[in-house]
Parts: sequence; C-alpha cells; structure tokens
Amino acid sequence: MPLYSPPPIPVTTANQLATPQSLLETNRGFSPVANRAWVAGSNGAGHRISNTESPTTVDSDSLSLRYQYVLDHVRRAGFESFDAMVSGYYTSSFSKNSTAECAQKVSRAKRLRSVLRSLHKHSQEWTRWEARGFQEQVVEAAEDIYVAELDRVQRDSGLSMHGTMGKGQSLGELQRLYQNKAPNLWALFTELAGASSPQTEDATVLALTLLHSMKTNPESDIRETIIDLLDRLF
Repeated sequence: MPLYSPPPIPVTTANQLATPQSLLETNRGFSPVANRAWVAGSNGAGHRISNTESPTTVDSDSLSLRYQYVLDHVRRAGFESFDAMVSGYYTSSFSKNSTAECAQKVSRAKRLRSVLRSLHKHSQEWTRWEARGFQEQVVEAAEDIYVAELDRVQRDSGLSMHGTMGKGQSLGELQRLYQNKAPNLWALFTELAGASSPQTEDATVLALTLLHSMKTNPESDIRETIIDLLDRLF
C-alpha cells in the first residue's frame, strides 16, 4: 500500500500568510484528530491559551492534540523543528510591512519578555536534564551582557592607563557612571547587596570599581584600590 503523500501548502503572496483554517481545508486526510482539535479551539467553543497561561489549566488531552496539529504543520511548512521556526521568527528579516514583520516587531517589543519569564518560571519544574541547557544559556547570555557593560564603562569613563579611576572622582560620580553605562550590573549588585540596606549603593560602587580595576589591569594592587575607595567613602 503506497504511503500517503500530503498535498502542498497553498501559495501565498508576500503580505498574506496561510491561516490555520486555510491549511486545514487543504490538508484533509492529514492528522484528522489534530484537525478536529484545531476546530474545537478556534470556532469560539474551545478554550484559547494565552502566552502566559499555565498549561495545567487546560485539559492535557486537548492540549496535546492542539500541539500535535501545530507540530505537524510546522514540519509541513519546511521547518526542521518547532524550535527552528521560533528562532527564525525572532531573527529573520521579513518583507517590509508584511504581516510577519509587523507581528515580529510587536512580539519582540511586548510579548517576548513574558515568554522568557514563563520559561524561566516553569523551568524550575523540569528535570535537571531538561532544564540544564536553558539555564546554561541564560547564564551565558547574562555574562555577555555584563562583560559588554564593563567594557563600555572602561571605554567611556576616562580610566587612567593603570586601570584606576581618577583620584578626583567622588563615589557619587562613580555611581552615576555605573548607573548610566552599566545599568544591568548595577541592578544585579544592588539586589545582591540587599535593596533595603542604607549602604547598598556604596557597597555596589565599591564592588563594581574593584571588578572594573581588576578587569582593566589584572596586575594592579587591589589593596591600594580598596584603601583609595574607603578614603573616598569616609
């Protein structure tokens, strides 16, 4: 008995994407159970799943069928995997003013943050094997951001050739420098120091200046840097 060969996806113009319903009409005979699941969820009678909704609030059988439908058509659209489709959606350059480009811009600006927040939250419930890759990439991305910020501080701070801040700079000036040039590092250190402490900002300035000095000039005398900073503090 010959294998079933599904019909091709209908051709669309640059500004027109095939809707799930149009794919359904074209793909009669392909994954009928999943097709029925889409109809149940798209005609108003079914439950729509928001981008922040917990999957546990939806019937697991219904949820499985819906994702089966999506995964089937992702492969039929020529993507290697669902992950490749999502990555391409956020990184590709689409035709100007096309439906895809408009949706991409809105998602990048407004929705991606909540998606990442949801992934981080639910990754705590995954097995260590499942969560390892995601968590490692989060840490790696954070490292890249923090290193780039320190590099920007070094480039824009008027740092001396020996890797130390100018003697005339007060802690207040250093604080403004870090807040403007390294906002993510500043937020990280103030959180670690305890945002409610009255000395949080001073501790953050001291820590960032030490890191900055060591990164710029690894051979510098850290004791001299500490003494200099303490003199400015007191």
